[in-house]
Amino acid sequence: VVHNGVEYLFLLNIRKGPVSCHLSTRHASGEDAISGTRVNFPLSLPPLRPMLVALDAPAEGVVAVPVTPVAAAQ
Repeated sequence: VVHNGVEYLFLLNIRKGPVSCHLSTRHASGEDAISGTRVNFPLSLPPLRPMLVALDAPAEGVVAVPVTPVAAAQ
């Protein structure tokens, strides 16, 4: 979602344990608008902790890397 020129990303891990969160965009960092903490990707997302990340502008020359989704283990 883009608001006032800033891209935001909503994250919520509904699993019982932490999950690894990778972005397939050029963004590498941002600030969680809920807690005020800085966030760097990839990150380990704890369970049941919502985050609304205001993404930093991507660095010049950074290229998005294609990521292949992996099916969740059951």
